Amino acid sequence: MQVNETKTYITSKKRFKNQAQLLTKIDKTIDALKNDTVTPNMNFKKINCKRDKTRHSIRVVGTKYRVLLSFENNISDLVCICDHDTYEQHNKNC
Repeated sequence: MQVNETKTYITSKKRFKNQAQLLTKIDKTIDALKNDTVTPNMNFKKINCKRDKTRHSIRVVGTKYRVLLSFENNISDLVCICDHDTYEQHNKNC
């Protein structure tokens, strides 16, 4: 699978630059997505969104974070890394 990092994703990832362990978990999650080895505990799910019909999320295992992404035709555009509150904000008026 092709995975593209958007500007908002890169910005959200920079917030964790001092948290090496968390960044490792995020990178492992993205690698699993790239290699089509997503496991059930990653909870890859579709989000009902009127503005983005291809919106999905995936859990970063062992953390309170999720990665929002747009997924279509085997291409994932990573949108952001979110905690619960940010996740709700991004999907509230979707």
